[in-house]
Amino acid sequence: MKFDIMKIRGMADFKAFVFEEKNRRAIACILAMSLILGVVQATKGLTGGKKYVTDRKGNVVGLTRENGNESASYPLKIKAYKGDIKTTKDIVLTLRGGSATVTESNKTVDPMDKLNEKLTDTISEIENTGDSKVTLPGKLSDGTVISWDKGETDNIGVIFLLPVMLILVMYWNSREKVRHMTTNNLDNVRSSLPAFNNQLVMLLNCGLIFNDAFGRIAQGYAKQNHSRGYFQETVLDIEKESEETNRSLVKVLNDHANRIGVREFSRIVSIITDNQYKGVDLTGKLESESSILWNQRKKLAEEKGKLAETRLTFPLALLLIVLILITAAPAVLQVKGG
Repeated sequence: MKFDIMKIRGMADFKAFVFEEKNRRAIACILAMSLILGVVQATKGLTGGKKYVTDRKGNVVGLTRENGNESASYPLKIKAYKGDIKTTKDIVLTLRGGSATVTESNKTVDPMDKLNEKLTDTISEIENTGDSKVTLPGKLSDGTVISWDKGETDNIGVIFLLPVMLILVMYWNSREKVRHMTTNNLDNVRSSLPAFNNQLVMLLNCGLIFNDAFGRIAQGYAKQNHSRGYFQETVLDIEKESEETNRSLVKVLNDHANRIGVREFSRIVSIITDNQYKGVDLTGKLESESSILWNQRKKLAEEKGKLAETRLTFPLALLLIVLILITAAPAVLQVKGG
């Protein structure tokens, strides 16, 4: 797969990601599903016969449901006070089907605990009613004043936050793929350069001029249909662009070297440029460059090997822990049993 290493970054990169065809479709589907879920969540309490009965001030004074034998849940916010004692609770009041016996809570001396227990008993009594229409009390027998409001849940906020998170995850995943592909392409250029340099030196020593030698190498790469890497594709693109635009091969090489940004490749291209414009000995310079390129390829392979060892550390540690547990478990069980 041919991939351009030079990628736009920042906000421009995010815009390019959003307006890409497949991403645009995925984002549209995510937003549509989130909107549907949000509407369903917002109207959940008003469907299936479940409704809040409110007064002119907007306070909830009653609840209704279609069938008194079926359970129904209502998010509510309770504000209760008795004298100087005040309390606020967010609850989900569930009207259960049928009727049940209500057991009173243990009585306590602390006024706040007593108020909370009274509210708990009242809520329990309401939940166990079998009526399809329930009136919420505004005042209890002990003089406690209660106001009921529609409870707020975080579901709608989560539903509308979820698409944002999904889009950011998609963008991050896309960036990771770009970063991973860029790293692989740069490594491919560095690992392919020594062989390319040796081929070029060999063809020059056979008496070919640079343009013909480069063309012969490109022809060889063209035959490698399934084993071509990024560097081989780049060589083919350079050859093709030079022929189609009738530009100098050296100028096209310089353009691609600047875009790729690999120091070793830029150095080889500089040597070729000096030869074409200043008459510098090309074969001797490339031969002296050969050992440097092979040493750098060796270092690259060693770095990849060390990185692979580091990545294997966690799985090996996990395997060791599992092995210890499997080995030690029978002894531990035997000790406990004894």
